[in-house]
Amino acid sequence: MKVELEAKEFTQEEAAEILAAIYRICHGPDRKVDETAQETLLPLLKHYGFLGLVRVLKIVVDSSEMKERVKIELSALWKEHFGRAPTEDELREYGPVLSCLREEGPDELLPMIRDGKEIQAEASRLTNEKHPEQAQRVIESALSSIIPGWWLFWHDYGLCFLRQEGKHQQAIPHYERAIDYNEDDTYVWSCEDLRSCYENLARVDSKWYAAGILYFQGLSERRPQRWIAWRCLAWLMWQSGKTSEAIPIYREAINRQPDHGWHHSCDDLRVCYEQTGRQEEGFEYFSQLADSRPGLWPAWHSLALLAWHHKKDKTLAVEYYRKAIDHHPEGGWYWSWQDMGWCLAELGQLNDADAAYQRAKAINPKSWHTWHALGNLAERRNRLDEAIGLLQEALRLNAKSEWSWVGLGNCHHYASPPHYALAWLAYQQALKVSPGLDQPRTEIEKIEAAGQPWMEIKKLLTASASVDDLHAICIELQIEYAELEGERLKGRVASLLDICRHSGKTGPMIQAIIDERPDLLAPLLGSVPQVTVGTGASTIRRRHLETQHQELGTRYDQLTSKISTLDIDISRETEEFRKQPLVDRRADIEAERTSVIEQLAGIERQLDVADLTPGT
Repeated sequence: MKVELEAKEFTQEEAAEILAAIYRICHGPDRKVDETAQETLLPLLKHYGFLGLVRVLKIVVDSSEMKERVKIELSALWKEHFGRAPTEDELREYGPVLSCLREEGPDELLPMIRDGKEIQAEASRLTNEKHPEQAQRVIESALSSIIPGWWLFWHDYGLCFLRQEGKHQQAIPHYERAIDYNEDDTYVWSCEDLRSCYENLARVDSKWYAAGILYFQGLSERRPQRWIAWRCLAWLMWQSGKTSEAIPIYREAINRQPDHGWHHSCDDLRVCYEQTGRQEEGFEYFSQLADSRPGLWPAWHSLALLAWHHKKDKTLAVEYYRKAIDHHPEGGWYWSWQDMGWCLAELGQLNDADAAYQRAKAINPKSWHTWHALGNLAERRNRLDEAIGLLQEALRLNAKSEWSWVGLGNCHHYASPPHYALAWLAYQQALKVSPGLDQPRTEIEKIEAAGQPWMEIKKLLTASASVDDLHAICIELQIEYAELEGERLKGRVASLLDICRHSGKTGPMIQAIIDERPDLLAPLLGSVPQVTVGTGASTIRRRHLETQHQELGTRYDQLTSKISTLDIDISRETEEFRKQPLVDRRADIEAERTSVIEQLAGIERQLDVADLTPGT
């Protein structure tokens, strides 16, 4: 049927046909015109023609039936793309698009949703690749066009600021919006990141603890089932010194969290009990919790730690660790296997301890703790060569593990035959990390009393090194080669040892020998590395220098980026009292960048020497 704009009225048949068409378009093909609609709407069409049609269309579009239909349709669309229902503001904003355009309505909204998702994905990629400033610009360019209630967008916006130094305060309102819009009470990271913002700010000004506590108190009241809000509230109370007050809050968080979810609440609560001297109360609490919720594996793990450290009962601790492992959805937490292995080792059950450590290593092969524990176990079994390899891997992952250095020193010192130079070096490294240790100092005194490390090194260098090798070692130690007295090699070696002993460079000298001529230390290391040796830096040394150069280059780029950002902030700041800290910060970064430039130049000079040397 053709409808004329100038139509003043319609016949009964025309009005009925128009009304049926409106209902088909607005409510779908199966919706029939009810009797009430015929009584109220047909007269408008019959007597007022086209103007009546406009009026009828508005009545249908604004009807409660249409609003409910649109709410269902928009909710389905939002659930699919955002994982939640639309807010009242979003219903008012986007509902008319669906009610007026009907079948074409989603086609109008979907491009906006897709564009927003692409922008969010790009911002997330940039943030993950450590370019938060670029991610911030991407998000800010799209603020006017995205769905305002999209929680993940606001979460990523907050994350951009969290990953930038000194911008935690700017992140707070964006995380709060993300939390308000997100209806998933199991999602933890917006709350966790927001807690981190408050905590970082509180390290400078403690008032931020109070601000964070106030926010999470309000959130836990508004959304009591959001257990992560209780956990964040408890953490901030604990960190602000309110440890006793934090205990019941942690218990609230644990009561609401799923069995296989977050382990930190139980860990933190256990530490709170320990710090307040209430270990017995904590043991009773976790015992009851584990009995009432056996699937809550973190409760068993905390119970095991209290049995070990408070009850001093390693056998009971092992029993609880096994239950924590049995109830873990993925076959056990790394720390349950690792701690159980340590308890088993102390109980003398070395084979079982080894099996537990191997499981821990399979879960987290990059944890130095397990490599150290395996090395310790091998040392106890007197498998010193195996222990050395394991402890070296632990130190590769964490060079500040003082007891790994001590263990390595013990293995070299008490090997057959002993390797005094490497033992001395390992003990020195242990003291460098932890100067208060007594054992390595005692061992060093034993070795030095007999002059053993220098005798060993002198013997090796005199027997196998060349004048060119000594020259290369001097270059690495920044010692003038002319300082070596004596024309014969033996005299030069003796002079080099004296210089290093009196200047505190014995340790660096041993490392230089390892870098320049690892084959010299083959009797100590157990094998001869295959390297090409010339009169300059060795292949190993060159690779080491190139790695250092690359790392320093990356650091230079990072510092330059920070300076550029600070320059922008300084130019925008009008208040002098706010500008001065930025200026001071820039000066500190500029000083560090100058130091990096000097280090780069030094490495480049050493690389130039290697390039001019045949055989490197």
